Amino acid sequence: MVEPSAWEQHLRVAADRAGLPLDDGRLAWLFEQADILRAATELLATVDLGEQPPNGGWFVEVRR
Repeated sequence: MVEPSAWEQHLRVAADRAGLPLDDGRLAWLFEQADILRAATELLATVDLGEQPPNGGWFVEVRR
């Protein structure tokens, strides 16, 4: 049997304390979402946005 990672242990304990079921399918989904967020963060870190526009912010639209 493979030892669960620290993240997996943490998620299982938190879900158990909250009374939420966390089966392997849901756990896999959570890790998939974390991978997507990590990739998006790395991608955004490479983008040079230049100066902030006068309206006070940027509008980012994400499409699949």
